[in-house]
Amino acid sequence: MSGGHSTEMHAARARFPARALLIGAAATVATGYWGFYVYNIALADIWSQTALMRGPLFVLFCLIIVNLALRALRPRLALDQRELLIIYTMVVMGAAINGVGMLAFLVPAIASIQHYRDTLGLERFLPYAPKHLIIHDPQVIAGFHTGGQSAWSLPILREWAGPVLWWSCFIFALIFAILCLQVLVRKQWLQHERLAFPLAYVPLAITERAGDALKGNRLFWLGFGLVALVQFINGLSFYYPALPEIPLRGMSQEHLKKVWPWSQMGGVYFAFYPFMIGIAYLLNLEVSLSIWLFYLLAKSAEIAFTLYGWREPGAPMGRARYPLMDEQGIGAFIGLALVVVWMGRHRLAEALRRALRGWDRDEDEMLSYRSAVLGALAACGFLVWFMAHMGLTLHLAVPVLGLMLIYSMVLSRVVAETGCGYPFIPENGAGETVMFAVGTRNVPIREITALGYLFPIDQYYLDNPAPQQLNAMKLGQAAAMPPRHILLAVLAGAVIGLAADWWAQLDIYYRYGAATGNIRNYYPRLGWQTFSFMKLWHDQKMGPDWMMLQGMGVGTGFILLLVKLRTTLPWFPLHPVGYLIAGTPAARFIWVPFLVGWLMKLVVLRYGGLSLYRRLIPFVLGVIVGDNVSPAVWGAYGAITGRPTYQFFP
Repeated sequence: MSGGHSTEMHAARARFPARALLIGAAATVATGYWGFYVYNIALADIWSQTALMRGPLFVLFCLIIVNLALRALRPRLALDQRELLIIYTMVVMGAAINGVGMLAFLVPAIASIQHYRDTLGLERFLPYAPKHLIIHDPQVIAGFHTGGQSAWSLPILREWAGPVLWWSCFIFALIFAILCLQVLVRKQWLQHERLAFPLAYVPLAITERAGDALKGNRLFWLGFGLVALVQFINGLSFYYPALPEIPLRGMSQEHLKKVWPWSQMGGVYFAFYPFMIGIAYLLNLEVSLSIWLFYLLAKSAEIAFTLYGWREPGAPMGRARYPLMDEQGIGAFIGLALVVVWMGRHRLAEALRRALRGWDRDEDEMLSYRSAVLGALAACGFLVWFMAHMGLTLHLAVPVLGLMLIYSMVLSRVVAETGCGYPFIPENGAGETVMFAVGTRNVPIREITALGYLFPIDQYYLDNPAPQQLNAMKLGQAAAMPPRHILLAVLAGAVIGLAADWWAQLDIYYRYGAATGNIRNYYPRLGWQTFSFMKLWHDQKMGPDWMMLQGMGVGTGFILLLVKLRTTLPWFPLHPVGYLIAGTPAARFIWVPFLVGWLMKLVVLRYGGLSLYRRLIPFVLGVIVGDNVSPAVWGAYGAITGRPTYQFFP
């Protein structure tokens, strides 16, 4: 009987997930519009912008509730865990493409250079703007900014068709290149290094036995209910100020900015995000310790340099930037990329040898190694060609693309190791870093304009799909799903998400107007900001930024030193990812939650041992889910009633 049951289970897993793909496609389209509307028009809470995306997790939670009802009433219609995870993966990919670092800032940038040419003085850039990638018709541009129109009139569709197609090809090629590279490192990261993947644990746990694991789990619902109650009070306090808010979100200590030498720290944030505290509880103590400790060390370094006169307003140019934490962050990303390649060199060499031998695919891989290598080369070749047709020469296009891939791959690994709640890269994107390295005076205006149009994708990686793709691989492995099904979910989610998200953004912008008070100005403002940076880069006329290169060298070297210390001294407690995160804007938002989570886990292990730690995991899981579901419910309330709601994050 056990053999027959095993065969039946294997056949169920191998069955083509047509139903899940159809539901996933519908959910991706619907949530693409809903998420953009809720955040930008209803002025409710974020749908994405965190590594564990709030919107997709809310969708998954709702599906589980419906699924539990179906299992009781119509068992044949109920979904299994495999189908739930496929739907979740597709929705996550769509949300990522709709977010910051993909379309969110790009769409306003495409439609705006003509609109702001007089206001911002952009006439000098107009001859060099890539004609096939932007909008030209004055009436179409005006409608985008003023609203009150339908995006589906023929002139608007005709004007947008070219840019939508070209930018969609660029984004899909970037996603596919990263996916192919992740195939090459998947076995090293998932099977040999066994990265923690704390964010994969959440959807896996709540979909266990198709959601049945949640029924009767009192600790889960206790954690969920406590956080939901707190967020309910905070939501009400937004409408009724007499009801005090329970402070969880980021609070900047503004008074410190007025007191020397604390004023040189750039502000200190205290936040107590429950979902981040829960993630930190699931991590290795050394990882969570390193995240908050390196942040405090970085702030201490800023104070020390101030006390020694290196950060005073009157300090010589360059010295006032010490201790170069942003620049060290860039070097840390490069250093960790070198470490990853070196640690996985034998696996990578084996993958390349197998790619040369033929098309055979391991049963636990999405693609054969030959397909992955050729796919990465083809996608990168297209991306370089695309950048060249934007106006970049090869000596800029190749390093810019290389650094973009480094940022994406390292970010996906950092999220897999830490669950980093707010997945930033350093302040400088790949294009800005390469341009400063060669000197802005050595970059012609044509290439500055091209880098400006890459800026909305390259500067902010909050919703970069790379961590979600790697997370999907872990979900597939943990749920014993056929790898090709996960591949299909990732690619289908990307394609459907691109189509749905373009539709959502264009429809909403033409209805409400990007430059009106009817829409939250965050996405449009950051989209238009690219032109301010183009002007700044062109006007600076600076040589190579040796201070930046110095900071990058320090960052790379320090990462290598930390890795060496950890490999030679088994007791050494500091993890390199903590130092890397300290060089990004994420650190100021997550250091307190990770400190609290670290302290909680330390106390539990000290006085209750491993058994108590494990018993409390359902409670922590409820906290994480509750802190994502309750703000999403408030967002739905805001969208339905037309009332702005409390901003739960950041």
